[in-house]
Amino acid sequence: MSSGFLTPQECVIASRHLRSRGAPFELFGGYDTAERRMAFVLPEWCAMPEEESVRAVIDAEMSARIVPLMLKRDEYVASHPGEVRRPIGHRDYLGALLGLGIDRSRVGDICVCDAGAAVFVMPQTAAFLMSDEKPLTQVGHEIISVAPFDVPEGFDGWRRYEQISGVGASGRVDSVLSALTNQSREKIKDAVRRGEAEKNYETVTKPDAVVAEGDILSLRGWGKCRITGFSDTRKDRVRVSADRYI
Repeated sequence: MSSGFLTPQECVIASRHLRSRGAPFELFGGYDTAERRMAFVLPEWCAMPEEESVRAVIDAEMSARIVPLMLKRDEYVASHPGEVRRPIGHRDYLGALLGLGIDRSRVGDICVCDAGAAVFVMPQTAAFLMSDEKPLTQVGHEIISVAPFDVPEGFDGWRRYEQISGVGASGRVDSVLSALTNQSREKIKDAVRRGEAEKNYETVTKPDAVVAEGDILSLRGWGKCRITGFSDTRKDRVRVSADRYI
């Protein structure tokens, strides 16, 4: 049994619910670092996924439920960016798909690059997009063709990051966000208490919540980042490094 594609927040809620019921499950979105993922509730005999034979069955089942496609831009336009009126982005691709009547829960991540966008969809949606009727031929002002997409090893969604760092008093969420955003700690505390910050896609309202390497933090009006490391300074403070999503 599987769900539709869930938002990161819905993945957190689903995980908590399934874990509380003792149900074996996995989340997968077509590649390892996908943000929108499906929840797969596994039969009891899959409770030990580390076994090679069980792992193969689980991987095959999850892969069969998610089809990667490439929405390809015209090659000339893609290679001459200065000649287009406006570059097409994530919202354009999503709008074109939803404009066909496709429900958002049937579409996972949309990963944009210069050549187009890789999109992860359910099998029925893939069959519709790849049908002879060719329902999707244009996104924004550009001609688009739909083709299968072979997910390369180590694929990360073509995300782009800006490496940032800062020095704070501790690894508390208010201190970390203050260091990374160059805003006062008191201002960050107020924002956290108002529910404007998230840690791993869950709202955090306590300024003293502990942040660890690998956590994903977001602050309304600033953006989102992934914590890549902590190190001590000579003055007993903490230097935090992060990849900010751009």
